[in-house]
Amino acid sequence: MRHTKKLVITLLIATFMAMLPVGVSANDYAPEPPAFSHAAGFYSEPFELTLDAAPGTVIRFTTDGSIPSQNSPVFNRAIPIVAPATTAANSPISVQGIGWAYEGGWTNSFRPRLVYNGMVIRARAFAPDGTASETVTQSFFVDAGELTNIRTLSLTMEPQHFTHTRHGMYNNWGPRRAYGDYDPRLIPWPYPSWEGTRHVVNVEMFAPGGELIVSQEARAWVMGQFSRRHAKRSLRLNFNQGDGDIRGLYDLIPNTTRNFYDATTPVGNFRHLNARLSEQHRSGVRDAVVHLMSEPLRPTIQNLAYGAVFINGEFWGMYCLRTHRHSHLLGELFDVPRNSIWMNDDVQDWANAIFIYEVVEDFLRARGITDNLRNSPLSNTAINEFTNNGGLEAFAERVCLDDFIDYLIIGYHFGNWDWISNNFEYWRSTEIIPDVHGGDGRYRFIIQDFDHSIGSPRNWGADFNVLDDFTSPDLQENWRRPQWVLNLVNIMFATPEFRNTFAARYSTYTGTVFHPAMAEYLLDEMIAERAPTMAMDSYRWRLNNTTSPTDSSGWLNEMEFIRNWLTARTSYSVGHLAEHYNRNDLPSLNQRLPEQLTNITWQTDADQGWFNISGAHIREDLFLRRGTHGFEIGNFSAYYIRTLPIEVTAMPQEGYAFSHFEITGAITSNISTNPMTIIPPASGDRITVTAIFNPQ
Repeated sequence: MRHTKKLVITLLIATFMAMLPVGVSANDYAPEPPAFSHAAGFYSEPFELTLDAAPGTVIRFTTDGSIPSQNSPVFNRAIPIVAPATTAANSPISVQGIGWAYEGGWTNSFRPRLVYNGMVIRARAFAPDGTASETVTQSFFVDAGELTNIRTLSLTMEPQHFTHTRHGMYNNWGPRRAYGDYDPRLIPWPYPSWEGTRHVVNVEMFAPGGELIVSQEARAWVMGQFSRRHAKRSLRLNFNQGDGDIRGLYDLIPNTTRNFYDATTPVGNFRHLNARLSEQHRSGVRDAVVHLMSEPLRPTIQNLAYGAVFINGEFWGMYCLRTHRHSHLLGELFDVPRNSIWMNDDVQDWANAIFIYEVVEDFLRARGITDNLRNSPLSNTAINEFTNNGGLEAFAERVCLDDFIDYLIIGYHFGNWDWISNNFEYWRSTEIIPDVHGGDGRYRFIIQDFDHSIGSPRNWGADFNVLDDFTSPDLQENWRRPQWVLNLVNIMFATPEFRNTFAARYSTYTGTVFHPAMAEYLLDEMIAERAPTMAMDSYRWRLNNTTSPTDSSGWLNEMEFIRNWLTARTSYSVGHLAEHYNRNDLPSLNQRLPEQLTNITWQTDADQGWFNISGAHIREDLFLRRGTHGFEIGNFSAYYIRTLPIEVTAMPQEGYAFSHFEITGAITSNISTNPMTIIPPASGDRITVTAIFNPQ
């Protein structure tokens, strides 16, 4: 009888569905969702929230993040939206519920503290036949203090999707529970009914000041190498749910541009957002400094912003919110069709960077050199063949050499010992698209995570020589510096054109883009923005020896480490480069070297033109958003390795034409050739180069 009854019900449902007009689903007959008396957002005082729906429907609601069901409370009186709870017992999801989120489970020393929570109300209207409306989700924050002035993501989800000890995305389970990412492949069949590749969350975005930007569903998951080993995890959001692109992401991170290739046109249509682990080993500020200081260079950066993340109403922490580079965003950035973009990141393997080395391998094998090119040091025969018979030219046919040099410069300057084999991303168009950046089909590069830079996580000083770390045959090979990486770096620096360009361009950047005053300016901006709320984050996650949610002293000490590192870096880095170039007349690598090099001052009227120095473009539009600090577009100085050639091009502004160069100091000359080559004198004496332009 039971089976007969079940069959009848199934047939009735099928008959009803068949009777629906084409293009109409049962959801089209669902009630309208409830209306809220107050908008989501930040409020200075408690208030009472009322809900309204069509006559004859029943409103049911939840406050724990779950989607309302027939068993949820009925709305029959105003809901008090109150000031924040201050104890875990009043926490919407309770920090007690994530017991497997840290290796071995929580301990008293790592259990997060509750420092603030808002309230999340989810409501649906139910018709008498049980048909339910769509769910409305709204977050409310009362008396949020400094959090009101910070961009905010409020993530709302079924609690078990987050905290379930086996299947929650925050609680890694399975063979890699202690260290692995959330990965459904590790969960044995059958999956729970709510299981999916990623869990669906509702995301509300609030601009600084509390204005709601957008509320939409996304899929979220937990990732991040270092965050696997720490209670606080990185979160990643994928906005492929819903209609179209999420303009709200542009409003949340308004500085997304094409950087070097177009620093002024904003780009807003992108779908992916990372909430990057912040302030453990200086992570958030460190990555932000790298990306902001590297903005005037060619590689694509990940634009970012500082923000608070709430999960089911509970303050989860402060994060570095950033765009996630993928084919969709690259297509939006550079007007390349998404299906015409290849990215090595699509190959989920630590060795995915090796595709770039295959360009070198192909050149050598085509010339009969069949040594073990990948797992053994290159022979002198292989190096000589590459450097003397067009290897770099062949490399540049498949790799944008200017982009590659800038990418290596960024890794070198910031002491990134994760360089090159890990977190190494690049892309190319798979077809030739004229007049479009990247449309030539050559590889171009993306600045991703700089997990091991600016002295982190081992507190290495500014004198750390990362170039030596990736070229010395005396250091042991490991997964961060496999043999093919050593071969790639060594063969590039063995090629005179590459080494000369790298040295001259990097020296120019140390006096401009990487100037210590620029580093301090950007760092001070970030400290001013983050300090009021970073104490809350440090206190919640027991970081930096923080003793209260208003104590930011430990975090500020970490910022001083970054400051000291960045301001001292250029005092060592050019000298490291000189030493690598076998300039034995210079002191040892741990001494500061600018007095041993040649100082060159570059001067011009910035309204009339600018300098291109061995591919380093020092032009005004690259610095419009943050200004210049410690230098001027038309007046800056840097230290260069003596006797290495520098290619200089004077670039006239519209309405002007190049006249000549005036060189004074150790060299005195007027040169009308443009571009020209200048060789810093062996004496090390200062020189000044002035570019003269005339109105057309």
